[in-house]
Amino acid sequence: MKRIESSKAGGSQFIPGYVQATDYSDLESFMVAKLKVTGQLDMQIDSDFQNVDGAVSNAVVPELWTGIRDDVRGVYIGEFAFWYSDYISFIAESPNGQFTSDEEREIIEILSSFRTEN
Repeated sequence: MKRIESSKAGGSQFIPGYVQATDYSDLESFMVAKLKVTGQLDMQIDSDFQNVDGAVSNAVVPELWTGIRDDVRGVYIGEFAFWYSDYISFIAESPNGQFTSDEEREIIEILSSFRTEN
């Protein structure tokens, strides 16, 4: 299991609205989040999280999701998906767990550009 700290890395143009007559505006504002692994726990042998300086990823998620999650067991595409008439996820993961500053800037720019069509 992982402990993930989610913090705002940038704004998002994704503004939830109506999909097939269902209003999703209650999801409120979205952000590009920095997802940082700060702890790991082996559920078979550990009783508490071990602090780590782990991998970094980015995702488009509701701003309400800022904070720490200590229940992440699966892959990010499922763990950081939101319901928008179906599960949706926008995730950028590095093969080695880290991005260069140029890569991070480009990723934030790309992820922040996702938006709904009117």
